[in-house]
Amino acid sequence: MSNLRRTVPFRFAVALATGAVLLALALTGARTSAADPSLGQLHSELGQQQARQQSLSASIGSLNQQIASLDSQITLVQNREAAVSQALAADRVRLARVKAQLAAEQIRLTKLRRTLAVAMGILRRQVVSSYESSPPDLVSVIVNASGFNQLLEQLNSWGWPSINSRRRSA
Repeated sequence: MSNLRRTVPFRFAVALATGAVLLALALTGARTSAADPSLGQLHSELGQQQARQQSLSASIGSLNQQIASLDSQITLVQNREAAVSQALAADRVRLARVKAQLAAEQIRLTKLRRTLAVAMGILRRQVVSSYESSPPDLVSVIVNASGFNQLLEQLNSWGWPSINSRRRSA
């Protein structure tokens, strides 16, 4: 459609230029004086004007071809721009989603660090408490054990000789 818009003004310009040339020729021919040009001179002048018109028409045709080429290049660039704009919009949506996830993970990390600090404090107090308290006696180890394996582990951890070591020494 853009070629049609450019072709119509081009035709109008050519018609206007032809009319102007004919009007100029008519005005110069309408003069009556002693120095009226001869028919041969008018023919020569008309030929020059027609040659100039053809040259201008060829230049206009060349320019129209360049305009058409530039139009196609502009269309190509606009299509590429549209594709890049769509990709940019999708990337911005993805970036917003990732930023939201990052913010949520940073909040979670802060909570986990607080929980870790509390747990470390409790562990620190329990370790200090276990070192400060006296080792349990055999009766409390037996009563607090939930099974035979736990009883053996507690006895070994408090330095009680294991049953296997007693058998070897005997």
